[in-house]
Amino acid sequence: GITGKSCLYIDEFDLMSGLVQDPMHILLEGVVLHEFTQVLYRFIYVDSLFSLKWLNTAISSFQYSYLHNKAKPEPIEKCHIDGSGRIKQSAAAMLTLIQTLPLIIGSKIPRENRHWLNTLRLVQIVLFSTATYCTSDTAMELKLLIAQYLFEFKHLYPKASSVKEKKTRSKV
Repeated sequence: GITGKSCLYIDEFDLMSGLVQDPMHILLEGVVLHEFTQVLYRFIYVDSLFSLKWLNTAISSFQYSYLHNKAKPEPIEKCHIDGSGRIKQSAAAMLTLIQTLPLIIGSKIPRENRHWLNTLRLVQIVLFSTATYCTSDTAMELKLLIAQYLFEFKHLYPKASSVKEKKTRSKV
């Protein structure tokens, strides 16, 4: 049986709420998939900046580094971004995609495009969150980026935001 305090016990520290969040599940398998579904739909079907066929060709022919060889993104199907689904990628492939998508499609998007600028904020958030090193300023920079990203996302995709909020409220 238990004969004393756990080695994980620290006075005034709640183990369940005090640990760092999991960027793989929260970001790569959650927020990033949701964002990419919205922004790619916008770029392909609303703004007509490129086609889905062009995107898939660019993704498959991109010269990935040796670090990405085992986690190359899969082709994106129309049903993944047309509102009825979401992009299907593993967390590792999503990390590769978020690191390379700015290089793949960046030249096709006007610099002042608010949707693109917000997607680039998310790229920064993921890179900060998955970095192996940080400085004492990283937490504050991350906090500001997240606040800017969420504020802008809510304005850019009001339907997506309200659907997500309704689902969250109905679970509570």
